[in-house]
Amino acid sequence: MAAPPLDELESYLDGWMAELRLSARHRYFHTEVGRVHVLEAGEVDGEDAVVLLPGLAASAGEFGPLIKRLASRHPVVAIDRPGTGLSDPIGFSGHPRGPWVRVIATVADQLNLQSFILVIHSVGGLAAGAFATAHPERVRRLVLLSPLGLDRRIPLQWNLVLLPGVMDLIAAADRARRIRMVSRRASSVGGGGELAPWPSPMEAYRRGVALRFGPGSDLAVLARLMRPLALHSQSLLLPGLGLVADRTIVVWGSRDRQLPLADVRAALGRHPSLRLKVVEGEGHTLPFAKPGTVSDLIGGR
Repeated sequence: MAAPPLDELESYLDGWMAELRLSARHRYFHTEVGRVHVLEAGEVDGEDAVVLLPGLAASAGEFGPLIKRLASRHPVVAIDRPGTGLSDPIGFSGHPRGPWVRVIATVADQLNLQSFILVIHSVGGLAAGAFATAHPERVRRLVLLSPLGLDRRIPLQWNLVLLPGVMDLIAAADRARRIRMVSRRASSVGGGGELAPWPSPMEAYRRGVALRFGPGSDLAVLARLMRPLALHSQSLLLPGLGLVADRTIVVWGSRDRQLPLADVRAALGRHPSLRLKVVEGEGHTLPFAKPGTVSDLIGGR
C-alpha cells in the first residue's frame, strides 16, 4: 500500500486544524539533514515565540490542541523531526542529538529567532540538553515535558521493543491491521471497490504518515541510543540544565509509566532552582490529554 503524496497529507492535516479552528501554516526549511516541515501559528517574532519539538512517534500536527492554546498568547513553531510527519526521512546515522540540535538552530535562524521558549516532550529531552549546552543564550525558557535523559536507567518496556525480532513483529502486525482496515472500509460501501471515508482527518493523517515512514521508524533511531538498561552516551540534559536551570520548568504526569517520576527525582534534586510541576492522574501523554494545563504551565501560570 503506497503512502499518500505530501499534498494529500497536508490536506488531511488542514482538515484536522479546521476542526480545531486553529489557524496554522505549513512551512518547509532546508537543513543539513534534509527538508524539515513545521507548523507555524501566529506571527513568529520576538522572544515570546514557542519552539516545540515532539517526542517519540509523534509529529507536530498531533499537538494541534496544545498549539491552539499556546497560540492565543505566543507565536508557535512546531517542528516535525526528520522521519516524522511531513519532514524528510531520516538521513543520518549515529546519535540523533546533534542533527536534532542543528534542525532547531536552522529553523530558528531562518525565522530570525534570536531567543525563544523551547518546549520538548519525551525523547526530545536528548536534544534539549544539547541545545541548551550549545546555545544557552538562545533559550529564554526551557519546558521539559516528561523528558528522556534525566536518568541513565531505561524502563524495561523500552528495551523489550529493541529485542531481535520484535520490530519485525510490530511491522507485521501493523501491515495486518492496515489490510483489515482497508477491507472494512471497502465492505462498508457494498464491496464496490470504493473506500469509505476515514473517520476523521487526523486518523487519515496518522495512517498516511505510518505508511510513509513504516512502522517503528522512530524506534529504529531510539535503538541507536540504547543498550540494555543504559543509554549508549550521555544525553547532556543534566549538564545543559546546569546552564539554564533558573529558566527551566519540568512537567510530569504522576502516573507516567513510560518514564516514572520516581526514577528521576534524585536527578532533579541536583538543580534546586528547577521548578517541577506534577500533573496529578496523568501519564506520559499529558501534552495530548491535558493541553490546557500544559499550555498554562508553558506560559508561566
